[in-house]
Amino acid sequence: MNEENMTKARLLQEMQKLRQRISELERKLDEPCGPIPAAAQRPPAPSNPDSAKRQTQIEDDLNCSRKMLESALANMSDAVFISDADGNIVEFNEAFATYHRFKSKEDCSRRISECFSRFDAFFADGTPASSELCAVPRALRGERGENVEYTLRLRSTGETWTGRYNFSPIRSQDGQIIGSVVIVHEITRDKQVAEFLRESEQRLAFHTDNSPLGIIEWDTNFVVTRWSGEVERIFGWNAAEILGRKLLDLNMIFEDDIPHVHRVSERLTSGLSRHVFSCNRNYTKDRKIIICEWYNSVLLDDHGKMISVLSQILDITERKHTEDALRQATEDVRELAKNLRELAADSIRTEQRERQRIATLLHDHVQQLLVSAQMHVGLLRRNGHHQNGATLAILESTLKEALTATTTLTIDLFPPVLSKPDMTAAFSWLARYMEEKHCFKMHLVSQTKCEPATFEERTFLFESVRELMLNVLKHAGVREARLVIPVEPDNRFTVVVEDDGRGFAPDSIKPGTRKGFGLFSIGERLLHLGGTILIDSAPGHGAKITLSIPLKTAEAANGVQSPAAEMKFDPIRVLLADDHKMVRQGLTSLLQAEADIEVVGEAENGIEAIEKAHLLQPDVVILDVNMPEMDGIQAVSRISKEMPAVKVIALSVYNEQHAADVMRSAGAYEYIPKGSPLEHLIATIRACQRNGI
Repeated sequence: MNEENMTKARLLQEMQKLRQRISELERKLDEPCGPIPAAAQRPPAPSNPDSAKRQTQIEDDLNCSRKMLESALANMSDAVFISDADGNIVEFNEAFATYHRFKSKEDCSRRISECFSRFDAFFADGTPASSELCAVPRALRGERGENVEYTLRLRSTGETWTGRYNFSPIRSQDGQIIGSVVIVHEITRDKQVAEFLRESEQRLAFHTDNSPLGIIEWDTNFVVTRWSGEVERIFGWNAAEILGRKLLDLNMIFEDDIPHVHRVSERLTSGLSRHVFSCNRNYTKDRKIIICEWYNSVLLDDHGKMISVLSQILDITERKHTEDALRQATEDVRELAKNLRELAADSIRTEQRERQRIATLLHDHVQQLLVSAQMHVGLLRRNGHHQNGATLAILESTLKEALTATTTLTIDLFPPVLSKPDMTAAFSWLARYMEEKHCFKMHLVSQTKCEPATFEERTFLFESVRELMLNVLKHAGVREARLVIPVEPDNRFTVVVEDDGRGFAPDSIKPGTRKGFGLFSIGERLLHLGGTILIDSAPGHGAKITLSIPLKTAEAANGVQSPAAEMKFDPIRVLLADDHKMVRQGLTSLLQAEADIEVVGEAENGIEAIEKAHLLQPDVVILDVNMPEMDGIQAVSRISKEMPAVKVIALSVYNEQHAADVMRSAGAYEYIPKGSPLEHLIATIRACQRNGI
């Protein structure tokens, strides 16, 4: 702006000189020669050659000066006009006609007398400017003006526009004001742009001050240029304390996180990354430690040169504390669930041991005593005690009935077939038992060779199926049902009991509506063992009840393994690579809670990730896309080429399809945004195992 003002000032001076020169030349042409003395009067003689030559020179100079003035006016984009001492416009350019809303310079020339009467003029503050306070009258009064702002309003249409005026008087050699020169630069568009920018800045300031994210902007020298209200709330410093200071001078970075923050700053200022996410600890003004997420973006000019960095900050201290508490609560719940499963398994074992003990007592003692009593009654009969024949017959019948009852009770308490690990044989025995004792037809369809791993598991499933068959007999109104043992994946054992009876509403299954080992009790025990029960029934449409139990749950509960259970499933070995220590710690805590996943190592940059992948030979590498030393793309490419058996899962804070495509092209198995549910990451890790690890 200063250079522009100097240029216009020089133009004013040059035009003043030109106009002054023209006026002087015109005056010399008009000067009279004076009276001729009588003594000198004689017949006309040829004109004085020197005088004629001088006049010709003056005319040439005048024409040259006028051409220079016309050329200067024609080549100026700003409106320029020159007036005489009476304020009449004597010279103007095409830009003058355009500025004053004439169709052309010729149109303006024809209507020059009405030029200024067509408008109303106003000062920059909007107050009216009388004709005496406009540029030409002020210049003719000897005033000089630089960048004086006037707004004109065309009376016929109401159109308004604004110009910045530079004006000055034109003086003769003796100092008399003989005219004025005015240069006008239209700034209507500039004013509109400035107003738009002002409104945009106002809107931006409003949004930043009301955003849940704090916003800091700093230049290439780390000097803070923007400090939003939310940032003030987060850190405690107000804008007046911060603006113009270097961000690092505040000592707001936790000591252990300073190297990480320096790496982030270098990546931003060096141009390696335009967007960098960072999570680190910070100090507030009162030296309280908080945890913040920083979303940093580089702002570039039209030539791709960095002009500033915009950082959006989110205080996640409370969220981290909540996550830690939730993680601890989850661990507590898992521990409680484990204890409940162990308690449920122990309860089942205790119940079955008691059943077996009673059955053994009945078989080894009570039944033997009854058999012995029967034998002695027979001996009395053979020894001739016929006088008590009727009594002996009653006693013999009673003993026989007691023996039958105890035998039945022994079988009910503990069928001998359960002592062998063969569920098909056990259910076949149950089918014969149901048909012989209850005239109930149980159709058995076994489609698997898989066997439950523990005695307690076999006993629980056997008793559950027997209870379900008795429920069909008692409540379904039919005397047959189907027992299907399907093939199940994922190391589970499932039995399905189906009938075509009267059915029932599943929501009617509540505590107290069934006695003994009913549906609700079965469901509760299954839940504690990590199993499930699925009831599919409706009144008049029969029932289908599915019991499913993970075999490993019973194995863990009992500690006794079947041959099938002796198969060992190695955990999935995972290497974590992320330059944020807190992210690595959080992922380690979450993944270690999974029984089939083991975190074998950590790396904080791309080069270290490759070295540890060679050293530890993990199954899966979880790698951040934005890594120091070597970025994620290069690291993924090298790991995929040098260790093809190792699967790489790429993580990033940005959910961008382009980044996902690039990482997959480099060899990543999958690309997962960091905001995705943990279950998605765990499922992807397990999918790596199913797909070739």
